[in-house]
Amino acid sequence: MESDPLAEKKSIEFHRAAFRVLDSGGGLVGRILEQVARLKIAQPERMEFWRLWEQVAAMPVQDAQAAVLAPTTRGRLLRMRSPLTAALSSEERDAVWKHVAWSLFLDHYFAAADDLDLGPEEQSDLTGLPVEEVAGWREETPAPFAGTVLDRLRLVVSAHSALALLYPTSGQRARWFRGGNRVLGGAPLDLIRDGRGDAVRDHLTAAVRLASEDDEESS
Repeated sequence: MESDPLAEKKSIEFHRAAFRVLDSGGGLVGRILEQVARLKIAQPERMEFWRLWEQVAAMPVQDAQAAVLAPTTRGRLLRMRSPLTAALSSEERDAVWKHVAWSLFLDHYFAAADDLDLGPEEQSDLTGLPVEEVAGWREETPAPFAGTVLDRLRLVVSAHSALALLYPTSGQRARWFRGGNRVLGGAPLDLIRDGRGDAVRDHLTAAVRLASEDDEESS
């Protein structure tokens, strides 16, 4: 079964967050079964899916989550024909989609950190959070950050996006990020850590603009 990777990622994170709501005891199981009962009447041609969801709703929460999130054909079918969206309240849906957006942002951050070869110690130094906490982000999605921590994660992502336009290899991008920069007055990584990340962002924005103008002139 072919699937779009981004859509699949969103679906998995949506259901992961929805099961957190389910685990909090908000009566979601009853609402799922009510929705399934309606779907059995409205869409009898998909009865096999609705019966699968009845089975899932009868499981303990952890088992149900494992079944729905499984990277199997059955798991993908459960996610594709899911009554969870309609079973959630509008407030619950908003919270779930915020979790999805946060998870996707972290994916961008992880990709940037990997490409720039930022280890847990450097990320800890950058964010001011314990190494153990930073190292655990990939195992379990942390609650959304705010303030300085979020600002610095965003700066890493935006810096990496600009560097990807300016330098063709990961090694070049990582060396630029750590190396001393005469114009900036220090290494970009150190500047972000010291609260001067805006200067790094503005410098890279100008560099990308200049490179784009040079490309236009030469074409």
